[in-house]
Amino acid sequence: MKVKYLLFAFAVLMMSGVAAQSSAKESMLKKKKEYSDRTMVQRFEKSMIMTAAERTELRKQNQQKRKELLVLIDTSSIIKDKMRDKLKHDAIHDPFSARLKKFVDAYKVEETPVTLAQNEK
Repeated sequence: MKVKYLLFAFAVLMMSGVAAQSSAKESMLKKKKEYSDRTMVQRFEKSMIMTAAERTELRKQNQQKRKELLVLIDTSSIIKDKMRDKLKHDAIHDPFSARLKKFVDAYKVEETPVTLAQNEK
């Protein structure tokens, strides 16, 4: 009879030990994930590197610019089809190519500043 109680007590202690280990392991993994979400520089100099939210916002802005550029390439009637395909490829895969820069410079909308005459105020 005492052996049964002893085995039962031993089993309860083992189960509580396993449960404690798993909860400690989960908290350790959570802390490690929080730590590894940051880059090495962010761990020490937080102001130098953009946060994840800023990086995603910048990525969205770049995607929007790329879409606008693709629309500009599609709607342009002056360029040839072969060049249009190359420009589309550059806009998607190589946004810093010389061909794409040349196209953007050629079709950039010139914004002229409004100047007032001296007698107008």
